[in-house]
Amino acid sequence: MIESSAVRDVKSESLQDIIAEMTSGRENGLPSSPFAPADRKDLFTEFISKQHNIASFRAPRPMPGFLVIAAFIYAVLASGSMIMIARGFVAVSENKNQAEADYRYVFTRLRENGESIAMLGGENEERAGLDEAFTNVRKRWRELMRQYIRTTVVSQASNGGAPIVPILLCAPKYVAGTMTLGEVMQAASAFMIVQVAFNWLVDNYPRLADWTASACRLASLLVSLDRLERAEGEETMGRIVRQSAEDGALRLRDLSVTLDDGSAVVNEADIEITAGEKVLVVGESGTGKSTLVRAIAGLWPWGTGEIRIKFEGLLLMPQQPYVPLGTLRRAVTYPLSPDEVDDALVRKTVEEVGLGHFLDRLDEDTGWEHVLSGGEKQRLAFARALIHRPITIVMDEATAALIR
Repeated sequence: MIESSAVRDVKSESLQDIIAEMTSGRENGLPSSPFAPADRKDLFTEFISKQHNIASFRAPRPMPGFLVIAAFIYAVLASGSMIMIARGFVAVSENKNQAEADYRYVFTRLRENGESIAMLGGENEERAGLDEAFTNVRKRWRELMRQYIRTTVVSQASNGGAPIVPILLCAPKYVAGTMTLGEVMQAASAFMIVQVAFNWLVDNYPRLADWTASACRLASLLVSLDRLERAEGEETMGRIVRQSAEDGALRLRDLSVTLDDGSAVVNEADIEITAGEKVLVVGESGTGKSTLVRAIAGLWPWGTGEIRIKFEGLLLMPQQPYVPLGTLRRAVTYPLSPDEVDDALVRKTVEEVGLGHFLDRLDEDTGWEHVLSGGEKQRLAFARALIHRPITIVMDEATAALIR
């Protein structure tokens, strides 16, 4: 509010009038004290009324335009300082996330292969690897903390200097008498409101950088998936055609299976395996036997030629059988539900494959992946084959761990 000289004159005249009325009252024989009980209420009411008339002369003063420009410039400088000082925040946050992911993966591998590591006596080597991974995590976190310190310094300096700037800018007008102290405080408050609106980037830069780092990791995953999809759609390497056959025969027509580098591991194979026929594929390690099994299963589409097989009743037995979580009964009937298979059939099959010593623990829910040995897992796979009764069975060294 503006308090001009005219307002000060009116206030002075009102006070003089009150004093004059008090003096005239004493001369006329009225009570000498202006605060006598009879006149106290009337005197106070008259004084408040005159002060209200004085306030009616005041009008709101808008925020000076130079303060709006100053707030904008101040916010631009603060935001620019934040961007320059914390420009590596996103990369540091990405490195921290990657280091934590690598550390978790090392622990996962250690847990899955703990028995083999213990048998080989590789505890010291694994501990050294864990220490190296943990040191990397600490290093990345230290870099991230430095970035947080820098952004905090910029943010606190910006917030601390904001109340001082409008006072310094309004000080010449206050000294010249064109602005009162109240107007200076009002302008400073308005400056703070405008500055907070312009200063959003400075206050939220750390959260924005962390979100950007997470978004970049997800974007890299999407890019990899899109690249894989484009590679599957390209005709440069060719694709194996899988078609359903009416009978139970397996037919390979000019089948060539290629690796990702274009080299062929199976070249123009042409064979027909009829129902009831047994065929053994032999070869040295790395000649493509497992890749051929993946191609028959439809997991390896790269190559040329045609595979005809009846999809219904096809069972594939990998070298490392999968043991799901839950009971042993669920592992035996997988992928069927345990409720779909008769209990007598399950017990008979488990006994036939040489796992009868587990009949009492058939409904025990434990980590069977770590309880069963390699040979017992392959016996479990044969139990599934006996329960499912498939038309065609394709085995990838499914008996490598069996003694008999």
